[in-house]
Amino acid sequence: MTGVIDEHVSTILHHTYISAFAPMKTQAAARHVLSAEEFHAEMQDPRIDKYIVWDDDGEPIALTTLTSDLSAIPWVSREYYVARYPDAAAGGVLFYLGYILVGPTSRTTKALIMMTNQVNRRLEQSQGVLGFDMCGYNDATGIGRSARKLLASSDRIERLDTQSYYGADYRGLHSAVSPEVI
Repeated sequence: MTGVIDEHVSTILHHTYISAFAPMKTQAAARHVLSAEEFHAEMQDPRIDKYIVWDDDGEPIALTTLTSDLSAIPWVSREYYVARYPDAAAGGVLFYLGYILVGPTSRTTKALIMMTNQVNRRLEQSQGVLGFDMCGYNDATGIGRSARKLLASSDRIERLDTQSYYGADYRGLHSAVSPEVI
């Protein structure tokens, strides 16, 4: 675990991040892919812990970000989590999992298990609370189906909130319909 990642490793991890999160660009309604600047800023932020898995050649192949300073994650409502878990917040053991990523060529390795084991250990030792989010795509097809197994040390996992996105498509209308104005 480390707090600040040097520029060379950050650049390699950014490429891994982009390849791992590329499907989110078309599978999730909200923007799930950080810009290069946002990603590198997170890699430099000492408030965000980084768990990195290295391959045998010394190259980073997987990354997990975790913080107990929820203000470090701009899209997270710190107030929501503090109100829901005031004792954990007061004790400094309210955590947020930014993301877990494994490069596409390393998905058959034990990298994911290694990282989630570290997160589990950290939360067990602190007796903390972990917040995290995922889009519907990942919830249905990937990590969401494995969350209970990956975070096995937790007492329970509960869905805290949902957000749905809808589209109303008018392209199939064959004639212009004018509403009657009263």
